Amino acid sequence: MNENGTINRRLLGDIVFVNAERRQVLNNIVHPPVRAMWQEGLALRHPSIKVVAIPLLFEVGVEKNLIV
Repeated sequence: MNENGTINRRLLGDIVFVNAERRQVLNNIVHPPVRAMWQEGLALRHPSIKVVAIPLLFEVGVEKNLIV
């Protein structure tokens, strides 16, 4: 953590992007709530056209969860 209580992204990157197991732990923490948020947004009835920006769509395998 930084002194102001925010995440030290540089240090976090140094930890997780060189170690696949640590990166998976981080993904397991971050992805479920993010997935819940975009699914909640897609469930809204209005407007009928929705755009979802998912940077790791194929890498995390969620493309199969989208209804086109």
